[in-house]
Amino acid sequence: LERFDVVVNIDVLFHVVDDQRWEQAVSNLAGHVAPGGHLVIQEALRASGDTTPSAHHIHFRTLDDYRRVLEGWRLLDHRPYVLPEAGTTKDLLIWVRD
Repeated sequence: LERFDVVVNIDVLFHVVDDQRWEQAVSNLAGHVAPGGHLVIQEALRASGDTTPSAHHIHFRTLDDYRRVLEGWRLLDHRPYVLPEAGTTKDLLIWVRD
């Protein structure tokens, strides 16, 4: 298994609507991070307690969902920001593998 100092995933994981496949995708990405390396994920997070249904082709997760799958990882930074042209909020998550 090849490992890298930085693994980046941008706006992909919310398209994985099946929870088990999503967990496997996150685990696979994390598995390619070298010790001391970083996993960078940009997604639109769902707020905890938000029960708004997702569309059939997207499924947003919460930060707690990511924390559960990335147990043992440390969230180094979480930066929400707004895409000006779309007016939507995205979340930049930077995880470190100790």
